[in-house]
Amino acid sequence: MGKGMDDPNNIPRRAFLTGVGAVGANMALTDGAQAGLVDELVAAFQGGESRVELKKPNYETEKYMAENGGELKRNMERLTRDVGDKMRAGDYNEYTKEADRKAAQNRDGAAVYEQRAKILEKLDPLLIPKMIAAYVKNGMEDKPLVILYQQLGGDIGDIKKLGDKGVAKSVTDRIMSELLYTLGDPKQDYGIAKYKFITFKEKPEDKKVSTTK
Repeated sequence: MGKGMDDPNNIPRRAFLTGVGAVGANMALTDGAQAGLVDELVAAFQGGESRVELKKPNYETEKYMAENGGELKRNMERLTRDVGDKMRAGDYNEYTKEADRKAAQNRDGAAVYEQRAKILEKLDPLLIPKMIAAYVKNGMEDKPLVILYQQLGGDIGDIKKLGDKGVAKSVTDRIMSELLYTLGDPKQDYGIAKYKFITFKEKPEDKKVSTTK
């Protein structure tokens, strides 16, 4: 079959959007729900991420955790094995002072934290520019990552005009991510590694590998 109007793989964007709008109307959705549906379908059609997805509080963190087949997730799970299992087994009970107990846990988790830092350092150049571009293209300029990009001299006007190509590598190379793990407390999820939301900051002059959780 030729690439004509009857080919579902060659639907003009305007026709697609018209059809999506009709679907939303026929489903009797509220304005907000219909807008969300249209946004999701348009994003899927264009091969991008929708505003609904970008607005999620854990969007950035989940993006990092899923990259490279869940490399960071496996790193976090290793912390449960290397430190969490010992916590639940009472291996740190010999330390009567909290500071001594934390120091022992940090020593046992040092390899995990060092590996985490290396993974983040590898992922930052891949994900930070993409997320900044996605935010700007979707009008989400109030995101902390975009604000930091501008504070460091990045021009979002270039992104609006050029898309992904408008992201300044010289600026994004100065941004680093920071991801911290927790190991619960005696009342809940004790010894189970979980992540906090990822944050971004300017790289220090001589960035060192973190060996603490």
